[in-house]
Amino acid sequence: MISSNLRFDETMYEEQSSDRTEPTLTAANPSYTKYKVWANGCGTDSIGFQLMGEENLDFTDCCNWHDACYGICGISKTLCEKKFSKCMKDKCALEPTTELQKSCGTTAELYAMGPNMMGCPAFTAGQKEACECVDESKAATRNRNRLEHFLATHARDGAEAEDVDALLAKYKGKEPVMFLRLLAKYPEALTLKKARVSDTDKVFESLKKHKQEKAKADEHNDVEAHIEL
Repeated sequence: MISSNLRFDETMYEEQSSDRTEPTLTAANPSYTKYKVWANGCGTDSIGFQLMGEENLDFTDCCNWHDACYGICGISKTLCEKKFSKCMKDKCALEPTTELQKSCGTTAELYAMGPNMMGCPAFTAGQKEACECVDESKAATRNRNRLEHFLATHARDGAEAEDVDALLAKYKGKEPVMFLRLLAKYPEALTLKKARVSDTDKVFESLKKHKQEKAKADEHNDVEAHIEL
């Protein structure tokens, strides 16, 4: 999908590039004009596990952009995790009381723990889908082609050739960051998919429902216990 002239664990592409004698770099998949960066919210696919946290907490936007970050060719996984944590921290800061902010922060830390500990397979899969190895001499052209295609497709403000030149000059060597910021500027470029419901998700939904029913029953019993005759 998105081109990059940054090296990032080229061992993942050793088989594809083993017959090349020229230096190779990771760059956008040849079908990047059709490839879409996608996201499917929070769940075991996104963060590695489910949580039975507060019902009013919703980190869906943060999870979506975390998914999107994994789909940017050449991006740093560390950057994705830092942005994910900051997104949740910012949401927690909006909670009306200090107690709720602390509770939210605890849940956010648990959410962040998932991809930090178990996110490598998802990150690797996203990078393999988005990238291929190319000769170093072709990386700059792939970057330009991808940028021109993105702007022509999503920039309603009519970006011109000089805009392409300016962006490439500004983000030289940091093209993945450029594309991540462009995606944030033009969020309609992000494709939202319905989250796949895994067996683990079903178990946690069942446990969550049981927890809610038990809370209601306990509340009812507590009320009944205080009835005076």
